[in-house]
Amino acid sequence: MGKSVRIKSFELVAQDISDVDVHLLHALSAGVGWPHRPADWEFLRQVGEGIVAVDEIGRVFGSAMWFQQSEDFATIGLVITTTRSQAQGAGRWLMAQVLERCKVSNLALNATKAAYPLYLSLGFEHEATVFLNAGKVSAVPELGPAQGSLGKLPVSQIDEILDCDSQGFGVNRAPVLEKLAETSSICVLRRDGKVVGYSMRRPFGGLR
Repeated sequence: MGKSVRIKSFELVAQDISDVDVHLLHALSAGVGWPHRPADWEFLRQVGEGIVAVDEIGRVFGSAMWFQQSEDFATIGLVITTTRSQAQGAGRWLMAQVLERCKVSNLALNATKAAYPLYLSLGFEHEATVFLNAGKVSAVPELGPAQGSLGKLPVSQIDEILDCDSQGFGVNRAPVLEKLAETSSICVLRRDGKVVGYSMRRPFGGLR
């Protein structure tokens, strides 16, 4: 697909996402109701690569990112288009640019309901349904002896969760976890002294 695309009267080209003002990215995600703050965009640009679709005066009409998880596996995310360009082929064009730039054969992504048909048409296959839950935790249930024990993990001991994460995710993504740990509190589940599960909690979201 070409290096540029015409959306109505706008000629859009792909630009490296690192070269764009983070507040323009924030405005893009806020415009479609996504909660990412400028700080969240900054973090994503540190751990991934991406492009934006911009017109001749630098207005941002869309974005797409990919995150290298291993030598031959990457995840795709932050595929966003403005409401005015959603039905004009901008999403498909952005994905074509990503597939050309991301030189790995194994790719995965989470799709919104609206974008699901697009990804199927690009050759992606359905694997599972992901449920996103939001709310306040009123209390943490107590665990019985057979279930294990919960405890906080210092950032300095991040290596303790890497094997557990690799088994669950399928690849070693230590660089991303180490970066996440800088602003997260980590809780681990241990059985017989071994980490068998973990969670990270960090600030995220809000339209301020």
